[in-house]
Amino acid sequence: MKLPAALFLLTTALTLHADDVPAMCRQLLEKHDAAIVNVSAVVKVTVTGSSGTRAAPREIKLEAPATVIDAAAGLIVTSLSRIDPSNMPTSSGTKFEASLQDVRLVLADGSDVPANIVLKDTDLDLAFIRADLNSKEAKGIKLQAIDLADATDVGPGDDLIGLSRAEKSVGRVAGVHRGNVYTVAKRPRKLVLTFESYLGNPVFAANGKFVGIGTTRDIPGSTRNAPAIITAADVQELATQARAAKVPEPKKEEKKEEAPKPAPAKKEPAKGSAAD
Repeated sequence: MKLPAALFLLTTALTLHADDVPAMCRQLLEKHDAAIVNVSAVVKVTVTGSSGTRAAPREIKLEAPATVIDAAAGLIVTSLSRIDPSNMPTSSGTKFEASLQDVRLVLADGSDVPANIVLKDTDLDLAFIRADLNSKEAKGIKLQAIDLADATDVGPGDDLIGLSRAEKSVGRVAGVHRGNVYTVAKRPRKLVLTFESYLGNPVFAANGKFVGIGTTRDIPGSTRNAPAIITAADVQELATQARAAKVPEPKKEEKKEEAPKPAPAKKEPAKGSAAD
């Protein structure tokens, strides 16, 4: 039985499209490999329970996927909740207090560069971080950024390609994470909704155009959140603010005033000496 010509052409087109996506994945990896980075930070965390019991502070080191968006400025973006526990959803009454120290840009080869958080958006779950390109650690390092302007819109069912790196134990090799658009929310702002998590990763469409940065969104009445993608337009708008933001000055340690030393006691002449 022969297929009608129209059905044959449609089947061929779908097959070619399916084969095009893996090819595009490999092209994107090759093109944007250097823009896929990580961010590390030492976080001092204090947890207060619903009863008001405050646990002793402890320090943990976190590492999260991130994306270079401006190579000349050393500007990168990541998911805020991945490096700041205070931005994570918690059970009722539990509070996280977190202070970040020793923030660093981590490259694929494991080398790192000092960095500073210059902008946070808790609503969009994004953190913008500027690497110190004048530091001695940055000598000889050339960053590569994705082009935020080379973007596209997507709709329900469209293919998504996220780029990220595997963990340190396997050499931080770059890879892809494929998924699909669930839907696109219009209010209170435009968000691409998906069931796949792309936290801090750049996400692209099947045509290779930039879609946005993976993040999370709060679910009202729930202690969990859901994956979402912040659109390229919103990332670009916040990046403009981040470029203009001043790097916060390091906190100076307060010097404790030393108590005045007591004056040395006067020595009394020994009995029977010439002073008698």
